[in-house]
Amino acid sequence: MPKKDEYGSQPPIELLRQWFDTGFWYDRMKVVKNFMCDFQIIAAMGKPGGGRAHITPRFTSKMHLINFTNPNEKQMRKIYDTIFSTKFSLFGDDIKSLDETLALATINIFNQCCSDFLPTPKKTHYIYNMRDISKVFQGLYLADRNYYETKEDIIKLWAHEVLRVFHDRLISFEDRAKFKKMVNDQMEAQFSMNYEEHGMTDGERDAVFVDFLVEDEEMKVYEEVNDFSALRVYLNEKLDEYNKQKKIQPMDIVLFTDAIIHVTRIYRVLNMKRGHALLVGVGGSGRHSLTRLSAYISNMNFDQLEIKKDFSIKDFRVKLMDLYEMAAYRNFRAGKGGTEKLKTVFIFSDNDVVHESFLEDIQNMLNSGIVPNIYPPEELGRVRDEMKICYKQHC
Repeated sequence: MPKKDEYGSQPPIELLRQWFDTGFWYDRMKVVKNFMCDFQIIAAMGKPGGGRAHITPRFTSKMHLINFTNPNEKQMRKIYDTIFSTKFSLFGDDIKSLDETLALATINIFNQCCSDFLPTPKKTHYIYNMRDISKVFQGLYLADRNYYETKEDIIKLWAHEVLRVFHDRLISFEDRAKFKKMVNDQMEAQFSMNYEEHGMTDGERDAVFVDFLVEDEEMKVYEEVNDFSALRVYLNEKLDEYNKQKKIQPMDIVLFTDAIIHVTRIYRVLNMKRGHALLVGVGGSGRHSLTRLSAYISNMNFDQLEIKKDFSIKDFRVKLMDLYEMAAYRNFRAGKGGTEKLKTVFIFSDNDVVHESFLEDIQNMLNSGIVPNIYPPEELGRVRDEMKICYKQHC
């Protein structure tokens, strides 16, 4: 946005530039000047690419430009020190003392990933930013002070979250082995602990943390799975329950060890606030099936596109409108004592990219939660009226 026309110009930008130059716009119906008084424009932009168009210098030359650089390491440590100390202020003293070392270790790993795991044509998703550090601390925030009593418990959780955020996107055994060495080096340097000796792995698989083995909503605790066979039994039972539902296509899948671990990874992302996952794999590797099972365990609905002949951008946006309205109505009903499921998992496959503009809409959903101009004015009125009716019925 804004999309260039066939001549390379950007009409919305040119309209703004016209106001900069003249201070008014023309009323095309009355053919008179409309002056805009006491009016200022503040804009924000990122580098071109990834759905962001290049903004013409004719427009940017009219503005005072301020460049926001990435914070330095000292600033980053201060940010995450504060985040950690706020959460763990009620924990034991030995856990409180971990704020600086956890922030330093996470930032060190982040910096090493940025320098050692660079994007290539085969590894285009090897891209990192400060959101990745935040995701590690988002996982640490799941710790319950009644169950995490020692600093070893928190460090073990930290190692798990670092693996989930950084390790899971690495696609080669060499990269994964190198990353685990990085984690072990940081544990030894910052905490005087060893990855293997302190139970982070049993030699075959890394530690797994989940909160669904106890189905009582009030008793859910994000903790390590000590009995992997119990996890296997639980997921197979949930798979059987899923297949017994009406109006769904049963999934004939085998939950071997890797599949179980992938379910726990997908479940973790889905249950994070603003959690979105990109599943990379060959066809038939179980991405759709494991996502459906993870959504079912999370008590979430799931939906996806049904691609038909001549599937257009308009059809895609109609589907997105249905998803938004369905989620909004469910929030009303569930918030007023209803039984509707609150959240919906939208499964979007690479085979669904009929038009490249679909990706831009998906990017807007991920970045801000909304798709600009998805509703025409007359549709907005209808949605507001229906929401008012829904609100009155469930208040």
